[in-house]
Amino acid sequence: MSHVDALSRHVGSVAHENTLDRENILREQEKDSFFSKQSPGSYRSPKEFFLASDDILYRLRSNDNHQLVVPATLESEVIRENHAPVILRTLELNEHTT
Repeated sequence: MSHVDALSRHVGSVAHENTLDRENILREQEKDSFFSKQSPGSYRSPKEFFLASDDILYRLRSNDNHQLVVPATLESEVIRENHAPVILRTLELNEHTT
């Protein structure tokens, strides 16, 4: 598997723009039609959605386990950022067991 070794040596040469920063999430939420239809409450209100102190929309959940409401334009980025590490760890484990 020399190709895998070669790829691991050049990780730093791949530029990756982080699109999940606060400013970009806020900008994309403001452009999304779902967000313009909401009338969010505050953190302590009984409404399903609320604006946090950073003006980002969250879904109110029990036990303070609130969920970021992800704009459609950022869905694939969120999936990639949250699932790629799991896939890489699985590949690493499989490599060590074979």
